[in-house]
Amino acid sequence: MENTHEQISENEELSLPITVEDRLPAFAVEQARAVQEVQGKMVIAKKFPRDETAVHVRLMKACERLALAEQAVYRLPISGKVQEGPSIRLAEVAARSWGNCDFGIREISRSSTRTVCLVFCWDLETNTRSEVEITVDHWIEVGKKGEIKRKKPITDPVEIDRLIANRAARKLRNVILDIIPGDFIEDAIKQCRKTVAAGGGVPLADRVRAMVAKFSDVGVNQEMLEEKLKHQIDLTTGEEIVDLIAIYKAIVDKAAKRGEYFNFPEDQEDAEAESVISKIKASAQAAPAAKEPPPPVEKAQAAPVVQEEAANDVPAPAEVSDIVPPPEPEFEMPTTDGMSEPPIEAEFVPPRRTAKPPKETRRGSRV
Repeated sequence: MENTHEQISENEELSLPITVEDRLPAFAVEQARAVQEVQGKMVIAKKFPRDETAVHVRLMKACERLALAEQAVYRLPISGKVQEGPSIRLAEVAARSWGNCDFGIREISRSSTRTVCLVFCWDLETNTRSEVEITVDHWIEVGKKGEIKRKKPITDPVEIDRLIANRAARKLRNVILDIIPGDFIEDAIKQCRKTVAAGGGVPLADRVRAMVAKFSDVGVNQEMLEEKLKHQIDLTTGEEIVDLIAIYKAIVDKAAKRGEYFNFPEDQEDAEAESVISKIKASAQAAPAAKEPPPPVEKAQAAPVVQEEAANDVPAPAEVSDIVPPPEPEFEMPTTDGMSEPPIEAEFVPPRRTAKPPKETRRGSRV
């Protein structure tokens, strides 16, 4: 019976609601754990510094793998020009080979419509950090080719995570390349080109045939490849295979269209249609703003002058056009019977008195 009573009391204690005061110690413990983890990483990085010679050897050894070398370089049309550079896969391998480096994507907040993430790369040995904050909206553009695309919201957590990873991958590559020295990356790209050109022991003719078969799966035939290379397909070299692999990956990953590399009228028409649609969208957004009437024109600095006059109690000088002469006073002319009293005014000027009759007339009237 005693054990039963103790079990009931424990269940009652566990069923009590957790207050904010109960959670504060957990937050403090988590914060202290994070601080200790960062300090531990920095102490270990200082205790075991990297050897850049060994880093270079390790990176060159990794670039000798054919699977990595084929994915190490991207080749995309940007602003009308085909540009190439290290891919995210090569950047990740370079960061791991560099050592004492912490990189990744950290989720800050998530709502039903968007997610805020922090993409960072931190060199623990030199305490150099590169980071960028991005906001990923939970929607994708859907629609047929040549039509105005609409936004489709995403609610599946798996699809949201995949969307975040795709959007943040390019930012992660940029922050890693900010930390890793540029000469290491250039040497890695050269080594990857050599690896792809060698083919890992596979004959060059077999690799060319395999490449033609891969392009045929995306609608690019042998004649288009020969037009791109400007020679027959049998004369393809290892360096050209490197470029073709980068083009094929860009098309498969939907980072570029076939018409941007080959003569595809359909893709060119789609690109022109998308440009026209974008112009229509821009004009539609600018049309409501143009229809709005302009704001009424007010006298410049009318209100501030009145406020300053009221604050300083200093009358403002009147303009010449505002000065109106005061009206002239009107006077009542006195009658012969007597004088009428003039109106009481501050600036009144009395009229002249009339002359009195001569005394002789008065005396004569008395006789």
